[in-house]
Amino acid sequence: MDTQNTEAPENHPAGIAHDMPAGYTLRAPTMADIPAAVVVMNRSTLECAGVADASEGLTARHWGDPDRDLAQDTWVVIAPDGSLAAVAQLHPFPPYVEHEFDLYVDPAHAGRGIDVAVRSAIRARALALSAMHHVPESPYLLTTTYRSDSATAAALQAEGYRPIRLWQRMEIDLPGVELPPPHWPEGLSVRTFDPERDMYAL
Repeated sequence: MDTQNTEAPENHPAGIAHDMPAGYTLRAPTMADIPAAVVVMNRSTLECAGVADASEGLTARHWGDPDRDLAQDTWVVIAPDGSLAAVAQLHPFPPYVEHEFDLYVDPAHAGRGIDVAVRSAIRARALALSAMHHVPESPYLLTTTYRSDSATAAALQAEGYRPIRLWQRMEIDLPGVELPPPHWPEGLSVRTFDPERDMYAL
């Protein structure tokens, strides 16, 4: 499965505010939104790439991370009928020059400008974080698209994003597969991660 990283400078003209489509509202999520959010994530990736690997457990772990500001760095879009239409997650990285985000729009609500409006909100939050931390460099936004999702790639490029990296995610089914024992180079050994011992080096 091919995916592509794209980035845009946060001072691009396309970063001006965009309103949500009529009848749709943007708000911060709560943990109670996780089941519906996972459905939207999986519908979105199934539509554009044929995969559905979001889970409630992983999403709960991510949204519940004490280092995550769920109210400021995550969004859900509510459709006129009250259902979830989109989910977005910003991943700020100190020193807040690079800001990465994910955006999932339910295919039933695609093509209405939801993505443009949500990216506008994401950009505003990223700029605020960079200003808050007095970032001396020019900050930028980074996101990932599936290579098969040409519509999203075209929309991003129209907003000033440019492709910077192409990578593949590969997988193997473990049941029934006999993997050879690992052979480590001389002088190397492997152990489990020890936060107190290894966090600084990481």
